[in-house]
Amino acid sequence: GPIFSGDVTNQDKGSIRIGGIAAAIWLIDISDCTNNGTITAGKAPVTVHVAGIVGRTDSDNDPEYYFIQDVSRYANGTGIPPTIQNCKNNGTILGSESAKFQYIGGIIGETTDGYDIIKGNINKGAINARGTAMMLDCHLGGIVGMNNSGMARIFDCINEGNLTAPMRVGQTAFIGGISGRNAG
Repeated sequence: GPIFSGDVTNQDKGSIRIGGIAAAIWLIDISDCTNNGTITAGKAPVTVHVAGIVGRTDSDNDPEYYFIQDVSRYANGTGIPPTIQNCKNNGTILGSESAKFQYIGGIIGETTDGYDIIKGNINKGAINARGTAMMLDCHLGGIVGMNNSGMARIFDCINEGNLTAPMRVGQTAFIGGISGRNAG
């Protein structure tokens, strides 16, 4: 599969999505990808989605979307939801120095796809949120920073990377070896 070995740094002044393979995806599968590069969120002041593979997954959370309207998307006609599988992050992931909200993961920063399948992924890279006094919330996970979809499934994933989120009084952190936060 595809292998990325360079470095990515975003210096955008707004909200950003950044990933070693894709910044954001919608209704596609990603498999057998590797990130070996350093991914740095930069100085975004509002919201950051950053990860070794995909910054954020997006979709319509309506289950009928997958099983009725979009059946033709899949060659076998089964309506199987998007899958991120067998991907590996070896690179360092660095959050923003100034964002208020951060979603940071070794594989995916945040998933909002209603029925994503996240399977067989490995993170070996260190992840550091690098928060400042401006940060309000940090969602940091070895595989997924925030599983915000309600129906996404995470299984057979491994995190071996160190997770760091420097926090101050009044800030909220959700930190987990696999998923920083599950909601929805």
